[in-house]
Amino acid sequence: LGIAMGGRRGTDVARESADLVLLDDSFSSIVEACKLGRRIYGNISKAVMYVIIVHIPFAGLALLPVLFNWPILLYPTHIVFAELVIDPACSIVFEMEPAEKNLFHKPPRKSTEHVLSLFEGIYSAFQGFLILIICVLIFYLNWKFNPDFIGKIDDSGQRLVPRLSLEVLIGMTFCTLLISNMGMIVSNRSKTRSALAMMKIFNPA
Repeated sequence: LGIAMGGRRGTDVARESADLVLLDDSFSSIVEACKLGRRIYGNISKAVMYVIIVHIPFAGLALLPVLFNWPILLYPTHIVFAELVIDPACSIVFEMEPAEKNLFHKPPRKSTEHVLSLFEGIYSAFQGFLILIICVLIFYLNWKFNPDFIGKIDDSGQRLVPRLSLEVLIGMTFCTLLISNMGMIVSNRSKTRSALAMMKIFNPA
């Protein structure tokens, strides 16, 4: 990698032939540039992990009612509202995350290295399926066994009208999905710090 001074000291020939030009004529800028590059690359990796996590439960809640003849769990309004959380999280929140601790303790990454490692991909899928299981359990157990939704049988053997409607149960499931989504944003802000520690670190977004 060829580096040239780009301010007062560098010559035109050096600037034209260099791969990297230092506009402030300071070699300390090389360290800052490497730090910035690693921070950006790490934040892109976190955003990709979050995208995998959050779309697995959405896909599952849209597909399971079709496979098992359940009521529709996600309507277009739900999807649009969820995107108001997902898109800013991917494009703003993770992009503004500060650099990880001990950033330069890791060796340089290879040019052939993927944004996500195999472990990170599996871990992201695990978190996504975990959210899906929680949402499905909340819906199914209440739908089948909660008297407030299936109705009660009185002393004469007649089934009373349920106190709560199916729309309330769908809303409960969607709220669980959103709360889990917010939890995944907090827990995946850092790969080296805990979620509790990251809550103390300010994010400008």
